[in-house]
Amino acid sequence: MDRYLFKDGISTYFCTFTVVDWLPLFIKPKFTRITIESLVFCVENKGLKVHGYVIMPNHMHAILSDETSDNQRLHKTITEFRSFSGHELAGLIDNTCPTSWSNILRAAAITDRDRRVWQSGWHAEAVVNQKFFEQKLSYMHNNPVRAGFVNLPEHWTHSSARLWLFGEKGQVPISLDYARL
Repeated sequence: MDRYLFKDGISTYFCTFTVVDWLPLFIKPKFTRITIESLVFCVENKGLKVHGYVIMPNHMHAILSDETSDNQRLHKTITEFRSFSGHELAGLIDNTCPTSWSNILRAAAITDRDRRVWQSGWHAEAVVNQKFFEQKLSYMHNNPVRAGFVNLPEHWTHSSARLWLFGEKGQVPISLDYARL
């Protein structure tokens, strides 16, 4: 069980999803596309609100909530997102990557599956106020800059930075409604 738990009365969370063994899956567009399409599906069909995100080569950060502030539904949606995207990513790894990557996924598997793409848990940190929200949004948008991939956050394609900075819609629908914090 993840040591970061959802809390009563708090409905927005900064989450981190990390690929097992820090494999750099998201340097390949097909892998990023699966993750983005899975997020979009959850937004359009499961009531997920994405307030910000960034996809790095081997992990992703997102600020998430449920449209009805239902933490049980948010937990279920995140679990389903990770399960579906993990299954799709594992299949793509088996078909397009070195056998050693598939072996890593199989070695990381637990009893209910034969492969594991995402590390356990999602490190959900409760977003308790506006200052913390802005700190986490800045942290994740600047992650590609700190890593030396780009000079400015808005240059990173797989991020909500351009929306927050310039109002330009990107690949994932972003909820700018965070007034419940």
